[in-house]
Amino acid sequence: MSQPGTPFAPAVAAQIAAWWEAAAATPSPPGGGGNGVGTTLGPPPPPPSRRPLVVGLSGPQGIGKTTLTNSLLRILKDEHTLRACCFSLDDLYPTAANQLSAARANPGNKLVEFRGNLHDIELGVATITALLSSSSSSSSSSSSSALTTATTAAIPVFDKSLNGGRGDRKPVDQWTIVDLPLDVIILEGWCLGFRPLDDSRLASAVDALPPTAFSRQHSLDDLRTVQANLKRMEESIYIFFDAFIQLAPTDVSLVRKWRKQQEDSMREALGDPSAGLNDDQLTEFISRFMPSYELGLDRLTKDGFFGDSRPGRFLQITLEEDRQVLSSNLK
Repeated sequence: MSQPGTPFAPAVAAQIAAWWEAAAATPSPPGGGGNGVGTTLGPPPPPPSRRPLVVGLSGPQGIGKTTLTNSLLRILKDEHTLRACCFSLDDLYPTAANQLSAARANPGNKLVEFRGNLHDIELGVATITALLSSSSSSSSSSSSSALTTATTAAIPVFDKSLNGGRGDRKPVDQWTIVDLPLDVIILEGWCLGFRPLDDSRLASAVDALPPTAFSRQHSLDDLRTVQANLKRMEESIYIFFDAFIQLAPTDVSLVRKWRKQQEDSMREALGDPSAGLNDDQLTEFISRFMPSYELGLDRLTKDGFFGDSRPGRFLQITLEEDRQVLSSNLK
C-alpha cells in the first residue's frame, strides 16, 4: 500500500524550505493561529527573526503522517541543509494515571474514557518552547528540564502498545533527545487545526449532522469537554505555527481502514500479535474520535488553518483511499 513518504515528500520539503527562507527574509509576527486569541500557558514565542520555522501537520489516523515526516526530516537535511525535528500530538496524551482521573471526573463520558480527545497542553507548550531555544532557561517544564540543556531538548514519548493498547507516556529518561539549534519544527496530529465551537455553534453543528452521526450519540456536555481541550490547544499551541499542512482524506470513512493498518503494522514491528487493539476495541476506539472529525475536519478543509490572514502559508494535499494524491493547493 502506497504511503505519502516518497511520491510527494520532496515537493513538501521544498515548500517548507521556501517558507523558511521567506520567514528569514521578511519574518512574520509571532502568534500563528490567525485567530487573535492571546491567552497562553507559557512564554510567548521568541522573536521570529531567526527562530525555527514551526509547521503544523494535520491528517487523520493512518493517512501516513509519520511516513511523510520521516521522509521530510531526511530531505530537509540532505537537500536543503535544514536541521529539523518532528513530534506528534499523540505524544502529548495524558499519562495513563491522568487519563483515568479524567475518566473518573467525567463519568459516563466515553469521549474521555480512553486516550485520544485530551492532551497535556502545558507539556506541549514547554516542549515547543524548549525546541525553539538553544537555552534551557526558556523551558517551563520541570518534567523535561533534566534532559534539556543549552544544546539539547527532550521530546516526550507516548507508547500506545502499553496497558493492553490503552497506552502510557514513557518515563522521562526514555524521551527523545534532539540537538539544538533547529531550523524547522514540525508538530503533527490527527485533530491539529480543528477549531473549538462555542455552546451555540456546537448545538447548531450537531443539529446539522445526519441522524446516524457519531456526535449524536453523546450529550452536549460530553462534547463540550472535548471542545474545551481544543480551545486550550488553539490558545496555547496554535499561536506557534508559522505555516500549516493538511493531509485531507476524500472521505472520513477511510479513517477506520487506515487505523487498522496502523495497528497491524505495529504488531508486526513489535513481533507481538497481542499488542495494540483488537478489532472490537478498534471499532469502539475509532467511534470516540469520529465526533471531532464530524465537527472539525470539514471546517479546516474548507477554510484552511489561517483563513485569509496568511496567504501562501497553508498547503492542502488531498489523498485518495490508496493514499495517492488527488489534488494539492497552496492557499
